[in-house]
Amino acid sequence: MTAPEPLATNPAELLPDWEALVEKTLGGASFDKKLVTSTYDGFRINPLYGPHTPGGTPKNEPGLPGQFPCIRGRTASSTSVHGWDIRQIAQAGDIAATNELILEDLRGGVSSIQLDLWDGLTPRLQTFDELDQTLAGVHLDIAAIGLRAGPHFMASASQLITLWDKRGVDRSQARGSLGADPLGTLARGGMVPPSPATMYSAMAKLAQFSATELPQVRSVSIDSSPYHEAGASDAQCLGFALATGVSYLRVLTDAGLSTTEAASEIAFHLPLDANFFSAIATIRALRNLWSRVLNHCDKNTADASAWIHVLPSRRVLTQRAPWVNQLRNTVCCFAGAVAGADAITTLPHDAEYADPSSFSNRVARNTQNVLHAESHLSRVIDAAGGAYFIETLTEELSAKGWDHFSRVESDGGMARALANGTIASRIDTVATERDQHLAKRKQPITGVSEFANLEEGHLQPTGLSEAGPQRDPDPLTLDSESPLDHILNESSAHRVVTITHTMIGPLTLEKGLPLRRDARHFEALRDRSDSHLATHGQRPRVWLACLGTLAEHTTRAAFIRNLLAAGGIDAATSDASLTVEELAGACQRAGADMVVLCGTDSAYTESAQPASQALRAAGATWIGLAGRAREGMGDHIDNFLYLGCNVLEVLETIWTGVEQSA
Repeated sequence: MTAPEPLATNPAELLPDWEALVEKTLGGASFDKKLVTSTYDGFRINPLYGPHTPGGTPKNEPGLPGQFPCIRGRTASSTSVHGWDIRQIAQAGDIAATNELILEDLRGGVSSIQLDLWDGLTPRLQTFDELDQTLAGVHLDIAAIGLRAGPHFMASASQLITLWDKRGVDRSQARGSLGADPLGTLARGGMVPPSPATMYSAMAKLAQFSATELPQVRSVSIDSSPYHEAGASDAQCLGFALATGVSYLRVLTDAGLSTTEAASEIAFHLPLDANFFSAIATIRALRNLWSRVLNHCDKNTADASAWIHVLPSRRVLTQRAPWVNQLRNTVCCFAGAVAGADAITTLPHDAEYADPSSFSNRVARNTQNVLHAESHLSRVIDAAGGAYFIETLTEELSAKGWDHFSRVESDGGMARALANGTIASRIDTVATERDQHLAKRKQPITGVSEFANLEEGHLQPTGLSEAGPQRDPDPLTLDSESPLDHILNESSAHRVVTITHTMIGPLTLEKGLPLRRDARHFEALRDRSDSHLATHGQRPRVWLACLGTLAEHTTRAAFIRNLLAAGGIDAATSDASLTVEELAGACQRAGADMVVLCGTDSAYTESAQPASQALRAAGATWIGLAGRAREGMGDHIDNFLYLGCNVLEVLETIWTGVEQSA
């Protein structure tokens, strides 16, 4: 027996051998097509990363946790000592019900609450008493409170500070975030009242007060949710967050804060999708980029970095098969924990079609409790650090994010880029590409575009929280007892803030950025199916004309049933091993006018043409074929249904036929 030739000992020499073996295994198929994917930022995701693979070695060292550029952690210990802040969102609506859910969350292991006080039009809570009742029974000296109040941030912050004072919470011990984010409000809602200069001035004065009186509170927020929900890529979100941060740094330092003080006032809110590795790299890249910005501004802040709160993006959550949202929550939480996020939110799985219930809230927070208290994910600092893939992706996202940031700055800053439509246009480009991938199921949505269950029933919305009494308060109006009155009314208390930077305005938009949920087009078809069921007593049905034996047609028939279910269309299947004449007779008896042929390639060669002609004669008005287009069939087949076809176009064609025949 001949001994095998020894393998090369130099790893660099092994790579060509490995590639040759892979090509052989692929049987002549393209290496890039089968094993390489691309992100929406244009990065190649290779099957192998290492010191000797092309592009597999990062150019820069990630450093140590807590040290510039802080890629591996905001502080030296990151979240390894106390874990991350388990933060749940309370969407203020009915005061008693909201209070009950908040107390339930806190008793169940949540460490902070973010109050969602703005519905896009008016504040949900408009008086101090309403806030006091909403937080009744909450130990404000223990639980941190965050606010999202849109243009009403000054009034809401005033009420919360007043509540801290009345509850006897020492200001030095109060924890939370006050949510001043004029640009995020503009991006989400379209218009920021009153004038942009007034909003920036109010934000600066709030930050001055917080820096002096509230050392553990962050007064300014940078929320990337509007961009991510509109369809932005990971690198775009990083670039826009960075540009927003620089705009706010300019305002705060113009108001007299040092770079260090200004940075300590800012909190980043970063939405994540269900791509685990990209989510980890995005968090690490944000710390890297923000550290570099601060270092450029002031060398003394070299080791400072971003405080990051991560949460699942609404873009990836679904209304159909909402239980799969629990898995998306888990991916987000897992990625945030591994990457050292400071605070993590998991959303109720039914958040996209109903007010959160006690059960869905419990499932959401227990996802974090298990990963935090049982899996101990925070115990290892930067657990993914050092992996060639993660380090490379972090570096690529950092470079691309910086490029987007630089482009926004060259356009005149974030406010101007939002106002003139530049941001929306750049997001639209990515969103269009993603929509194509979603339509072709290159980016599948489990439970919606893949493995849809028509028997799950129609999930009736229970009515999302609505705003409170419809008043139209001035967004900056404060209570008479406000501890911030002296800031707004007495220029002697602090240096007068004058906003003159050209990158601020004008802040005028016809409308905010849209919410483009990935599942929206498929779910719209499912809604049509439910309406059809309610009207006609059954869902639309396509008849599968199966060629050959059960074993021969089962694979493609199952593929078609899955494809049709994604559009809310049921499937009926013919018997196996029927002749062309028998198929036509069965089609006629079934009264089928929409038919898909399912079989093997050899069966198509032999029978597809005569079968399609016979089915047309039997009454079929539309005929599809499970497989790719083949020569000589174009005149007989209306659509070819295959892996990678535009599923939404096919389903829309079927629905048009259904509604015309109804």
